[in-house]
Amino acid sequence: MGTGMNPAAVQQELAALETYCALMEENPAIELTERTKKLRQACFKESYKRRRAAAVNVVDHLFSFDDHKYRHQPPPPPTSSTEQHGHGSSFFGY
Repeated sequence: MGTGMNPAAVQQELAALETYCALMEENPAIELTERTKKLRQACFKESYKRRRAAAVNVVDHLFSFDDHKYRHQPPPPPTSSTEQHGHGSSFFGY
């Protein structure tokens, strides 16, 4: 199966796989054909790539520290007159 299959070929392949699946339900000891094994492997590989890419994107998003919300913000200016003259009760202006 290539990436450029036409819709009729895809329908034909799906019908063959459904028939083979019904045979496997009747007789679980039936062997998979080499073509079916390769198709299974290709599908698993593609889904694994998609899952891995999605996981990497999540991790990248979680650990991206270039966002502005992670930068240090200076403390707000004092509001009362005693704090402006250095006699406030706060510790180092925080």
